[in-house]
Amino acid sequence: MHQEPIGPDALATASAAETLRAAKRLVSVGKPDAAAVVLSALLKRFPGNRKARGLLAEIEATPPALPLAKTPEERIVIERLHAATASQRHCDMLKLAQALLPAHPNCALLQNILGVAHAALGDHGSAVALYQRALQLRTDYAEAAFNLGVSHQEKGEAREALAAYRRALKHGPKRA
Repeated sequence: MHQEPIGPDALATASAAETLRAAKRLVSVGKPDAAAVVLSALLKRFPGNRKARGLLAEIEATPPALPLAKTPEERIVIERLHAATASQRHCDMLKLAQALLPAHPNCALLQNILGVAHAALGDHGSAVALYQRALQLRTDYAEAAFNLGVSHQEKGEAREALAAYRRALKHGPKRA
């Protein structure tokens, strides 16, 4: 039986169990951001709901996904990018993320990965621009905000660094 996700009007009157099921459905269909919104609304109504807090914590702890491959060749590049990122091979990260960028120009994660690679290679000016682009694409991206703060700090831009750190804290206190 297929059920539609719970709508905003129904959130106010749905039971905690119904709202939690709706959030789980959203996660299962690849919409964790929408699930987080539903869970936040649930926690405003029921602040002590442990299941909602636990699921929200899981969602927040899950790193954003790389884009889905459009071709078999792209799948290989994405797999290599995962490996390069995990082992902190920054030159490889840079090449592989740049190869994916034309097909996924609006992927905040790729912008952040490129920023990390540039920063690790000492190019904080490029890193700042890439983190800012990631934050344009996803305004609540705490990791990109934190990374932006680090690069501003490395450039001696204390005021900008502080603003970026505050943004990171606002959107992801666990990361910052």
